[in-house]
Amino acid sequence: MNSEPMSANKDELAVKPRSQGIFPISATTWLIISGLLMSVIFHMAFATRYSLSNDADKPLQSIATLNNFSADGAFLYVAGFAALFGLYWLAMRYGMRPPTQTQWLLVGVFALSFNILLLPMYPADAADIYDYILRGRMSATYKLNPMVDTPNEIATDPFYDFAAPTWHNSPSAYGPAWEMLAAVGSRITGDENIPNVIIFKLISVIGYALTALFIGLTLRFVAPRRALVGVTLFAWNPLVVYMTAGTGHNDAVMTACIALSIYCLMRRWYVGSTVAAVLGALVKFIPILLVPIIAIVALRQLRGSTRLRYLALSALLCTVLVVSIYGPFWNGMSTLGIDRRTGLYTGSVETLARQTLGPLLDGQIGSPSQTPNTNQVITLAVLVLFGAFYVNQLWRIYSASLAADPVYPVRTIAYVLLFYLLVTCTWFQPWYVLWVVPLAALLDNTPLRRLIVYYSYFATWQSFLYNYVTLRPSGFAPLPWRDLLPIAVVQFTAWACVIFNIFSTWARRTTRKPLTIAVGTRLSEGRKAAHLTLTQVADRLNWRTDDLLAYERGERAMPIDRAWDIEQVLDLERGQLLKGL
Repeated sequence: MNSEPMSANKDELAVKPRSQGIFPISATTWLIISGLLMSVIFHMAFATRYSLSNDADKPLQSIATLNNFSADGAFLYVAGFAALFGLYWLAMRYGMRPPTQTQWLLVGVFALSFNILLLPMYPADAADIYDYILRGRMSATYKLNPMVDTPNEIATDPFYDFAAPTWHNSPSAYGPAWEMLAAVGSRITGDENIPNVIIFKLISVIGYALTALFIGLTLRFVAPRRALVGVTLFAWNPLVVYMTAGTGHNDAVMTACIALSIYCLMRRWYVGSTVAAVLGALVKFIPILLVPIIAIVALRQLRGSTRLRYLALSALLCTVLVVSIYGPFWNGMSTLGIDRRTGLYTGSVETLARQTLGPLLDGQIGSPSQTPNTNQVITLAVLVLFGAFYVNQLWRIYSASLAADPVYPVRTIAYVLLFYLLVTCTWFQPWYVLWVVPLAALLDNTPLRRLIVYYSYFATWQSFLYNYVTLRPSGFAPLPWRDLLPIAVVQFTAWACVIFNIFSTWARRTTRKPLTIAVGTRLSEGRKAAHLTLTQVADRLNWRTDDLLAYERGERAMPIDRAWDIEQVLDLERGQLLKGL
């Protein structure tokens, strides 16, 4: 992609707008068009069609059952999400040139609009919200301990039949911080169905809003010119909005803690970053994976007594936090519930592996409880793979030049969570992709960010394919098609993107030429001499970071007009990058 003609000075160069493409429409107009059309689709294709007021008395409903398995319902769901992601792309591609106060206002107003429109939607394919309500009532109404007691103990409760039967005989799979929030929500709403659903959706929407806020604050600090892009990438993502305001999943509460942790990490508030990650782990366990990464960054950046102060203060505050939040629920080590979702399989590559290995290792396929040997082999294999990958990422961040790329820890966290979703997670649900979308919002336009956005679209197909195609009440599809079709569309497509990127990177590196290597060396030396990071240079030039990195590595030939542009940013003489080559 060629750059624009060389600007007269660095300030003009830094805010150079993108091409407007085929249609000469202003960025503000693009945002208005995209936001209005997305609002219409959210309202007509989802909120109105799946009305909570009409269907509130129907338990365990999916998009398929609410549509009576009709073809027009299937088309509207598929076309609706395709259109939403298309408009989302248009807003990202043409609506950010350059960011203005009006555009910030439009992004915020339309994000609020999307959420308000979806609040009255029935939480289809999402019995989880009723599980939150039921367990909140266990604490608030029945004075039971949801970390130890099970919903079967309150089988006469009006919400019992709305929660998924899978979890009726299990203690909570969430952390005590979430159960505290759930108890507060239940105390506010009483026994009515609709108010309970709305209040729990609002809890998730607050988490969504805080996540967007911390994304904006982080980018205003590390890369201010793409702050609006990052906030829009998260706040307008159709999967994020649908799974938060539409179906009320609590993952947005956890992502708020992750985003706060990363904001503190970028500001070098390492104690705050660690405490925020631990708080997130008390909602759902995933943020605990951030703590070693934060500790390595902190110990590398700090010196002398400040290292000891960080370790001591973090240990003290995290201990106080964990003890105070777990205290009301504690009933021995079983309260931790570490293994409550082990042996469960859906939507993952391991689901297909269990179906393949079951007849060999256990003599049958059956339910997971009937394949203990297969489960053990798969669990061991995924833990070894994840452990090896995680240790490798910790070593890489320990060895990386954080001064050259301060956002490197965010990439590391994104890689770790993506690996977990694509490789390690045996029980995969589409709303889990919410964990990585905020990380994509903090990254520049790199293959990693694009993969996460694609993945968020692929995930919209999972529930639809299971409920509409392979798990129909008239008869389940035979194995392996029952799981193969949804997994192929969601996971295999994401894996295809990963493999393509690995292969294309390898191909570029094996075809490097002496000239591009020499130019890349001069570019890297000039950038370091100017005391600029990759992120800062890419941000000033409105380039993709991976393009700049490819130039420095000699993997791509740099167009002459781009060389002139970067020479201005680095205070080099015109033509110096190519001089004598």
